[in-house]
Amino acid sequence: MAFTIFDIENAIGAITRGQESCAVSIGSITFSGMEVPSVLRVGGQQRLVLHKLPGGDRLIDVAGSDLNRIELAGTFTGPTAQSRAQALANMRQAGLPIRFIAAAVSTQAFIFDYAYDYTAKGAVIPYRLTLELQAATRNAQAATGKTLSSLVGTDAASAITSISDTVSDVSQTIENYAGAAQTVIGQVAPIANIVGVGGPLASVTNDLQVVSGAAQAGTDFSTLPATAAQAGAALQSAGAGLSSALSTTGANLDSISFDGSAASLNALAQNAQIQSAAADAAGSVNRAARNLATATGSAQTAPIVSA
Repeated sequence: MAFTIFDIENAIGAITRGQESCAVSIGSITFSGMEVPSVLRVGGQQRLVLHKLPGGDRLIDVAGSDLNRIELAGTFTGPTAQSRAQALANMRQAGLPIRFIAAAVSTQAFIFDYAYDYTAKGAVIPYRLTLELQAATRNAQAATGKTLSSLVGTDAASAITSISDTVSDVSQTIENYAGAAQTVIGQVAPIANIVGVGGPLASVTNDLQVVSGAAQAGTDFSTLPATAAQAGAALQSAGAGLSSALSTTGANLDSISFDGSAASLNALAQNAQIQSAAADAAGSVNRAARNLATATGSAQTAPIVSA
């Protein structure tokens, strides 16, 4: 098996990424690793019209909220860095509204300004991005139950794709190094126990398929309490499975000592890849649970998958 710089970066960064609970995505691109902005400034101003009266009195008219543009920056790395950087450039050039999702924001936006630096022959590409929020969607309270229900389904589908792709990639290398890895690195939980039938990621996929099916086109959870309860239970179960996967791969990464062999590097890369996918899926599950709670008027005091 050939290992790339991208595999090694994932292995090194997975322990710190394991505590992430909220994904960041723009359009069809979900950021991971160094792509995720370290800072996301969200805020704005209240537009006020000031009338100064004789005698020092003042009247203030409130003209409405005006949110700041959202600025973010990060670094694309690895063999797909150039294509991912160019994908954002294509979105800017198209000039169409795109979905922006981050910790506490889920809205339509336009790419106001975007630039990236081509370095290391395209393997490392820092980017800078400025988003202008679409006025019609700035007020989160205006979201309808049907809109929120649709977002729940979108997040469930996104998490399924992330997990399925990772399980497919990792499964191709399990048999090649299973015996050798145990000999070289000692006692760690086998990857097959995490991604195989009956493993936590398999159950997560099943749970998310239930959520995706419940949030089919046209579903409004606010008017279907039984369906909403079913989706909520499935999200809770998916969260438990993701927590288990994050905990197990985190313990594995702490236990594995890289000795220069292909077996130990493969073990690091496999665990890092699973933890990265589980962290991204956890962000989608947490956001889906928040949107479901909002759509049904329920209270959610903490994320399903805790940071």
